[in-house]
Amino acid sequence: MELRCVLPLSKFEDWIDTMADERPKLYNPLAIESIAESLVRKIEETPAVSLPPNQPFSGAGVYSIYYRGGFSAYAQLSGANQTAWTTPIYIGKAIPKGGRIGISDGASSQGLYDRLREHADSITAASNLELDDFACRYLAIEHLFISLAEHTLINRYKPVWNYFGGFGNHDPGGGRYAQKRSAWDTLHPGRAWASRLQDNPHDASYWLARFQEHILKAEQGEIQTVIPDDSASSEDEDGG
Repeated sequence: MELRCVLPLSKFEDWIDTMADERPKLYNPLAIESIAESLVRKIEETPAVSLPPNQPFSGAGVYSIYYRGGFSAYAQLSGANQTAWTTPIYIGKAIPKGGRIGISDGASSQGLYDRLREHADSITAASNLELDDFACRYLAIEHLFISLAEHTLINRYKPVWNYFGGFGNHDPGGGRYAQKRSAWDTLHPGRAWASRLQDNPHDASYWLARFQEHILKAEQGEIQTVIPDDSASSEDEDGG
């Protein structure tokens, strides 16, 4: 006499789903996520150096800036970076001219070095910051991967200055001084051209509180993911 066990269709489907969940996920080295992780791992493995680096170099790419000084708004960041440069205050990119339409030769420019030097100039001009309290990491890469690396780094670390208008923007130039003074120049006064801009709607105490709140929330994982925006501003491009 033959005995048969008939498994209901719904149970069979549940069993198939369970078996699928238990199968190891295949690693695809060419998947966007894999490429992004390899870029991030590469820049994280790069030794931190002075800002700007001691010697000019060619190429476009991405960079991280770190701080370990005594400015009160950055106390948590500074504490995290005392023994090693682990928590960036800003992440940026330098895209060569023409990079967004695929016709550039980023290797022949110094766009990445120039961006780091410009940040150093903004810090030096600030009345309440010291350049020696900063360091950077940078990675010169093919322009097709620059935005991917930047977006991935920002979403991993949630650096405070990526959420509040940029880490020392450019002089807007003549005829555009009706603009409002940036959060940077309100919190870190000293750049001569910024004094010609209109007052920011909020004073330094407001930005101090906002920055401290952001850094605390970032540590607790409460900052939302940034949606990628490839409409790079002029300051992101070499020579912009």
